[in-house]
Amino acid sequence: MEVSKSLELSGGVPLNVASAVMTHYKFGDKEIAEGLFDSLEKRANDEYIQPMCFVNMHLARGETDLAFKWIQKAAEERDGFLPWHRVTPVDCMHFPSDPRVDELLDRLGLP
Repeated sequence: MEVSKSLELSGGVPLNVASAVMTHYKFGDKEIAEGLFDSLEKRANDEYIQPMCFVNMHLARGETDLAFKWIQKAAEERDGFLPWHRVTPVDCMHFPSDPRVDELLDRLGLP
């Protein structure tokens, strides 16, 4: 599968792992998605993983409250991928209608 090749070629770059998690969830490969999710969580104990990785993975899992906690962390840390949240064409990277997120992003000046 192309997703596996992407991970191999990137050397496991966290954003690629998060994208792979989202892709595997979308196509019903929950076991693979969970394994990748767990591996990225473990890596976060020893290395910096951008909060937006966790935002996107929690959204893919349908965990909007956890995703919101991570988007707050992304805002605090000025995660460079946060502005992409509103403009990305990838459906699973968008919050469902949530006034908390709108308020947070508006406060940050992200249209």
